[in-house]
Amino acid sequence: KKRGSRVVKRNFSPDGSDEDLSSLINGSAVGLVTVSDREDTIRSDSFRGQMVVELERLLIPQECSLVVYNMRQNHWQDWQDYDALVDSMKDKGIKWALVYVHGESVKVELLHKLLRAGIKPVAVIQAFSSMGELAPHWLPGIDYVAINHTGSIVQALHEHFPTADLVAYVSNESDSFWSRTRADACQEFAVSRGIPFECLVSPSLGEIRGEIDAATVQELLQLCSGREYPVCFAANDMTAESIMENMHTLKPDARLDNLQLVGYDNSIEQRSLNISTFDFDASTVSRAVLDLYRDFLRAPEHSLRVSRGIMVYSKFIDRTSL
Repeated sequence: KKRGSRVVKRNFSPDGSDEDLSSLINGSAVGLVTVSDREDTIRSDSFRGQMVVELERLLIPQECSLVVYNMRQNHWQDWQDYDALVDSMKDKGIKWALVYVHGESVKVELLHKLLRAGIKPVAVIQAFSSMGELAPHWLPGIDYVAINHTGSIVQALHEHFPTADLVAYVSNESDSFWSRTRADACQEFAVSRGIPFECLVSPSLGEIRGEIDAATVQELLQLCSGREYPVCFAANDMTAESIMENMHTLKPDARLDNLQLVGYDNSIEQRSLNISTFDFDASTVSRAVLDLYRDFLRAPEHSLRVSRGIMVYSKFIDRTSL
């Protein structure tokens, strides 16, 4: 058995609201190509770990195997050979495979190889905003579920921060490849309301993810000075935590109650900060995946010739009223 895969078998009935797929599955296998956040093991509290749990619950109703390929396994060594990965799926009888796509961690080339091998590829795209650059490489037969973060941010601004008199977005420069579009969404809202917008980018500080330097936070404090209801969106919860730590160091006696700080990811490590944030909503993403899987099971050959996409949204978690 090749390293890097994990076979999980469970025997249970799906929720009453879900279609019973057991008569169509017939003990088959489903593949999932994903990437652990920081180490070889996929943490159960991360979005990708939650996806595994939800997919087991929704896709494995009757002793069907979910085979998980972690691209980070063994320091990115085990599954960089896409031909070997496809051969492994064929050996396990996999006809339908999910592929997590974000940045350069998994390339579109893998989707093409799966399709040529007769395995239905379904991309789980972490950011709908990346579809523009992916579109030229999309082939008939490749499905996708994409998460629209910018739409969620705009909706949250309109519903929860309609009286904001300043909108700021703060990120680390190492996160620019995915955070820029979220900053653009904040800017569009600010322009539509005729209020100031500032995008502050901190230089990278070694290997510390999401860390923001003191100078950037000092600039944020100056921007917020005199404002009645400033709102600051941080690239993620780690960035929000770094902002808070710097604020208390720079102005330990200052009242910061009027600043609305919003994170992203709903990370378990930062939940004690009690700030509003966004959750990737693995349950909704997985149900969208199940919808595509139903289509495939009903007409596998036809599914290999056409593409279907579903857009879902991250979920805003409002903690300002807690």
